[in-house]
Amino acid sequence: MTPRSALAAPAAISDSDGYLDSHGKCDRAAPRPQLRAWKALHACNAYEPISSVVEAQSSSGMLPDVVTPYGPPVPGVGSLLQVWKSVRNWRRMLLESPAAASCEIVHAHCFPAGMAAVRKFPAVVYELEQFIEDQCGHPARAGRRRSARILKAAERFVLSRSAAVVVRTQSVRQELLRRGAAAEHIFVIPRPLPTAEIEGARILPLCRYESRDDAFGVFSTLNVGRSWQAWLGELLAAARAARLKIPKLALHVEIDESLRREASRLVSQFGPEFDVRLVDKLAAAQAMSACSLVVAGAALQPGVTPVENALALAALREAKPLLAADLVCNRDVSANGSGCIWFAAGDVADLGRRIVFLASDTAFRNALVASGNLYWRQTRAPARIAEQYDAVYWHAFVRGRAGKWHTPTVSWQPSHAAI
Repeated sequence: MTPRSALAAPAAISDSDGYLDSHGKCDRAAPRPQLRAWKALHACNAYEPISSVVEAQSSSGMLPDVVTPYGPPVPGVGSLLQVWKSVRNWRRMLLESPAAASCEIVHAHCFPAGMAAVRKFPAVVYELEQFIEDQCGHPARAGRRRSARILKAAERFVLSRSAAVVVRTQSVRQELLRRGAAAEHIFVIPRPLPTAEIEGARILPLCRYESRDDAFGVFSTLNVGRSWQAWLGELLAAARAARLKIPKLALHVEIDESLRREASRLVSQFGPEFDVRLVDKLAAAQAMSACSLVVAGAALQPGVTPVENALALAALREAKPLLAADLVCNRDVSANGSGCIWFAAGDVADLGRRIVFLASDTAFRNALVASGNLYWRQTRAPARIAEQYDAVYWHAFVRGRAGKWHTPTVSWQPSHAAI
């Protein structure tokens, strides 16, 4: 039995299930049955990046399977020839995989796998973390620009033929909408916590790390790209202003070893009257655990699409009070501000005032940590993530049965989307 014929006659779903309307279309508002034991086939370049997703689905009763290329992980996008070769390899792997003959959903985690899947399977969920231009960079030569345009058109084909698209952040969803995506087919699902980090009710205990002295430690990072000098200056200026009301203030800053000499020179020129410690990546985790507050500014952006701020994620994950700049990269971590306080980006005075406020009220910092803990449970717990994937799979399954090709996920009309 081929994968297409296997997917053509899955377990029956009728209107009585409450998920189809009178026209046979998907209705998100209608009540769904309990989590189904979906047989989802995850197509990815490597297992490690999606291990938490597979663990979350397995722990909730689903039956996920994984197919990856042989050998070391391969990049998602290389030259145009490499991409088409990878697509052909993925097509062969999906057709030859024993799990593909019985799966109900193909869940593609990379562009070549998605391109191969949408041509052979009616129910494909495409997980988009980076657009093609983010993976290709900004090509300068005419030949590279032509290849980039071809890949962008191919990516639009994958997006239009997928039954559902999963993204990690609201900013990527907004970019998809700008490019002509239909909002009802785009799902925002954050990356779940690894199952190993959850032990019953003991998930991210409050104030797990506390400083052993009476100093008030503030932790931040200079891993923000070319603007790290300006961010270091803002941190030093805000800390100097806060030092007037905080007797013992220590500023711990993570910095790449190659920039340590220049950063030390800037610190010495600034002449702060408080303790400033520059730590490398290996010592950053220990430094953050000993601090009482984490300050997150901008994030290092590897592509044109904003990504979640890794420092803000780490603060919530390690149960630390978070003071974050009101930027997209931080809003993507905590959309409603749970677990953090915002400060105006670039406003040194505002940053200093909020550091003083948080340093003066330990009870409020603990409440802030509790808020972030609850938000983390509600949005990142494996059970919650599995529920969201269940909704995505129902949506894709119903669209596959109803003939989704007549209603593309992403419009090709120039008036709605620009390539």
